[in-house]
Amino acid sequence: MRTFQIPNSIENIYTFFNGVKNCPVKKMNPVPISALSDNLFFNKEHIKNQMTFLWEVVETELYFIWIIQSNKWDRKTWRNNFINKLQSNLVTSILIFVPSEIDANHILEQFSMSVITMDGTLDFPLVVPETPEESVLKIWEAIKSETLNDILEFESQILCEKYKITAESLYDALRTNDVENIIDTFRRAGHKIQDGYVLPKKDTILENAILHITDLKTNPKQVMRDYYNLEGNDYGEEAQWIISLTPDSLTYYKKIHKIIEILFESPKSKESTKKNKELRKKNLKYLTSLVALVSRRATYNAETFAFQYGEFSLLYFNTVQSLKKLFEERKEDKLKVIFQEWQRRFETVYRKGDVNEDLFLKHTYLGLLIRLVLYVVYFPKQKLKTQSIIEMTTWLEERGFSLFTYDFFSWSLDDLEILELLYSGLKPLNNHNETNIGRIFEADDLFRTIYQQMVSPTTRHALGEFYTPPELARIMVEEKYKFGQKVLDPACGSGTFIVEIIRKIKSNAQKSMKEKLKSLKNVYGFDVNPIAVATSKANVLMHLKDLIEENEDLNTNIFLCNSLFPVELIKFKDMQFGQTLEFKLPTINESIVINTNFFSNKYQRSFGHVLSILDALMTKEYTDKGEFEKQIKNVLERDEFIWMNEKIFLENTLKDNFIFIAKKFYNLTINNKDHIWIYLLYQSLGSFLVSKKVDLIIGNPPWLTLKAIYSKEYKEQIKELASELDIKPTSQNITNLEMSAVFLYQALRIYLKEEGIISFVLSKAFIGGSQHDGTRRFHNLNSICIWDIDKDIFKIPCIVFFGQKSLNPTDSRFNIKVTQIKSLKKKVKKKYLFTKSKVENYKPLSIDIIKGKQFVKKLVPESLETIKLPKKENSYYKIKAGQGASIGPQNLLFVEIIKEEGDFTLIKPAKPSRPQKPWTFLAYDKTKIESEYIIDLAKSTGLVPFVVTTIYKVFLPIDCNTFDYDESKIKVKAKKHFSFLNDSFKEHQKKGASITDLWKSINHHNKLTADRQKNQLKVVSNASGKFVKAALLRGNVVIEHKLYLCPVDNEEEGYYLCALLNSPPVSEDVMLRAATGFGGKPAHFEKRPYDIDYPKYNRSNPIHKKISNFGKKMEERANQIIEENRNDSRVTLQRKILEDLKEEYNQLANLVLKMFKIG
Repeated sequence: MRTFQIPNSIENIYTFFNGVKNCPVKKMNPVPISALSDNLFFNKEHIKNQMTFLWEVVETELYFIWIIQSNKWDRKTWRNNFINKLQSNLVTSILIFVPSEIDANHILEQFSMSVITMDGTLDFPLVVPETPEESVLKIWEAIKSETLNDILEFESQILCEKYKITAESLYDALRTNDVENIIDTFRRAGHKIQDGYVLPKKDTILENAILHITDLKTNPKQVMRDYYNLEGNDYGEEAQWIISLTPDSLTYYKKIHKIIEILFESPKSKESTKKNKELRKKNLKYLTSLVALVSRRATYNAETFAFQYGEFSLLYFNTVQSLKKLFEERKEDKLKVIFQEWQRRFETVYRKGDVNEDLFLKHTYLGLLIRLVLYVVYFPKQKLKTQSIIEMTTWLEERGFSLFTYDFFSWSLDDLEILELLYSGLKPLNNHNETNIGRIFEADDLFRTIYQQMVSPTTRHALGEFYTPPELARIMVEEKYKFGQKVLDPACGSGTFIVEIIRKIKSNAQKSMKEKLKSLKNVYGFDVNPIAVATSKANVLMHLKDLIEENEDLNTNIFLCNSLFPVELIKFKDMQFGQTLEFKLPTINESIVINTNFFSNKYQRSFGHVLSILDALMTKEYTDKGEFEKQIKNVLERDEFIWMNEKIFLENTLKDNFIFIAKKFYNLTINNKDHIWIYLLYQSLGSFLVSKKVDLIIGNPPWLTLKAIYSKEYKEQIKELASELDIKPTSQNITNLEMSAVFLYQALRIYLKEEGIISFVLSKAFIGGSQHDGTRRFHNLNSICIWDIDKDIFKIPCIVFFGQKSLNPTDSRFNIKVTQIKSLKKKVKKKYLFTKSKVENYKPLSIDIIKGKQFVKKLVPESLETIKLPKKENSYYKIKAGQGASIGPQNLLFVEIIKEEGDFTLIKPAKPSRPQKPWTFLAYDKTKIESEYIIDLAKSTGLVPFVVTTIYKVFLPIDCNTFDYDESKIKVKAKKHFSFLNDSFKEHQKKGASITDLWKSINHHNKLTADRQKNQLKVVSNASGKFVKAALLRGNVVIEHKLYLCPVDNEEEGYYLCALLNSPPVSEDVMLRAATGFGGKPAHFEKRPYDIDYPKYNRSNPIHKKISNFGKKMEERANQIIEENRNDSRVTLQRKILEDLKEEYNQLANLVLKMFKIG
């Protein structure tokens, strides 16, 4: 339901703008045309004559808002004429054109609207307030969201919408193959069209560019000649950039050299399928970037910045192409060690195949862009030269901010040609005045969108990274941060939480500047991803510009650090420098010894400072080692480093040790082993600076599970750490161990001080997931409270967890206050509004003691009244029941029968439902096998209450009667086919998979050949869902792994157990104990229905007999409903069964409770 309403009368328009903050609305009085300013309408009588009234809603120096009544309100030509004739007098404006004749209440059923900015006009020819288009809604929401307080921000938002609207019009025009329509789209967007060419507007990024619209292939040489002769090209300049747009492709040329050709993949049908939507979305991104590049730029926000510099932009394609060429030139010398060390670090958490040259170049591109943005922010009037970035880094270092010249992405800083193209679109325009020169960028997380592009969603989500809405970070900071606290975000990403803390510190009017600077020095951020660290530092620098320029003692502490396993330096006694730590350089098989005093509380900060000075010295040219050593000694003579005169072993001092370190780094550098190591040594200081000193830990740690980690070695490290922290799940749940839980307890242990607060965004599984039965012990925690967020803002339900560290926790920690948080996402700028609602007390459903350890079950409201059925660890039916077999991959084993030919059957692969990579292909066309190897299979997708609606056909090399497997007895054709499938399985299996044999995969833990599978009567039940459902199966049917099965002795017992499992009390009991599902997905309860101690069936027991009869009767009726509604979906059939058998379900529930003597 749409909650935002566009005003539908003149009075409502005034009321609307009255509701916009700091918008000085005039009195609602129309100005007669005769009273209009003669200066404004001088020589424009023909425009005045078509007007009835002009309503001056708002007029300021920066913008104004008019309502124009005219009988020409719906004529675009007249509106354009009105705007063009007055253009020189118009500042940023919102013009609303309404009919001359309206009723006494000034009701507007429809109107036209034009929004004028420095880039031109955004025109909406028809606005219907009751049913507005999405783009119109966004403009009105942009106005309402207070962006008019900042006219540059408003223009940026309008520009963003204009790019998108133009791109959508282009996309529609391209699909009609109408070149004239495509050209007209650019004409409507305000571009000059000359001789069939589209000319970019003035003040665009691309100088001397031309856009060729054609239905044929572009000849760049011909375009060059045409451009040379175009009217207005007075200097006879050559086109530097040629852009070719056809209905099928977009091609960028640098002069006549092709950079990239993008082919538009057209939808194969007009249906609104997911794939078609994705294709359209992707094509629109290329087109929006094109529109942005040829349009006049305004203040950049995160979206417009990504349009012009993101992965769909010419600037990205061209720069990465240049970086690739430079990489090839340097990869065997200067770049070799950097790239190898970058790979080594990333391969622990990224998928190995992703840690490649392409990703490295992507990250380098963003690293360059970040530095150039900072250069423009801090030195807007200076020209770019080769040493500019190094000089900026040195300047920042002098003010206490360690940006470091040499990190993983600085290897191309000396290539001015690469830098200049990117810089050309970032530097201030000539007409930017002194006030606006620093407003080229919005400070609010400028890199948000482009960071998410450069670190792809697949990779980010594989790392468990989810972008935190600033609004959520803000309310978390408001809730717990106190001025002056030492605060750490141990997985800071692009710096969202850090920026919010900085914002809070700066806005504190009660504190002096000295107090604010001291408080800012207590803000820390760690991340394992180098590009995240670079982005976070940039966001911090954007927000601290005013303070850094005025103060020379401001350091913020963002470190490249794996918070779970901070750099471990090996202690040993050195014969030269005494008690030392060994800093290993594993990529080059080297190490450096560093005296432990450098890492002491007393000296660690100054040690970090001198390392950054050493990094800067490495940028200079030296005639020999002696000259370099002299420079180092000069630095160490400064008063600030007098502490290095301290003796450490024999006659050696800390100064001697540092000179030794510096010379070692110098030798590595001249031998092309690089000085990345200084940067990495500096990063190792992070964990020392905050060890057990932090007042507040806050953030959004990675959410990935153990099974999502690619490195076997890293998996083992995580498991060992979880065990050490005493939160390791049971063996059945170990693959679901969440990294966020490990982060919580490791951060609590090694960074947080006693009585410190920890506040993390976590998945909602933390409340209800069985993998967190150990996490919920809440070791060393008290005063726990939780915010339960109502919407899946990360596409996964989430909570915010708060707890206080206590070495003596009490049982009161299990009395947890849970506050419901309502979230509303605004369309403009995609901002969230979070509000608190009701508060409830939660407690564990139960605390079980198993082998002397607590297992804390899911948290539930104290007020919840539940039916608790009796449980038994080894109940009769639980011992008999088990999970089905993993029959897959589907593309290999599921079949469709083409034809039966005596003892043989011709089969083809069945098309997989919801196939997952790499099993999306069809392994063969068709083949003939012995009929006895075609086996019936029951899947969870066919289960409804009391009935399995669909039986699938699979090929399995087993005896169709006994389900036994004997390779020597498999018949010829089946044996050959299974061998072929096994080879295909091995070929496509993921690297590092523990099982590479198809039969071993199918029969894992003997779940296919188990006796329970062979039974002719078995009750099957679902492993997940919104409730428990079961059915009695007869005959030789294999049961898949998403079902549980229990063999029974006869049909009476089968009906009895089936009825029990389908009964409402069982579902209520099981669902209460089940793991919470993600995103509204079904809960996973696995074997929990069998935890209940159902009595063994006894036909002499009248209640057992009645329950069995109910099972039989309800199965018969369910089959009848299915027969009557054969064309209905499984979901519809299930709903009809539940509705039809409502009375029987109630009676069955009473019988079950009576049997258990409840109620």
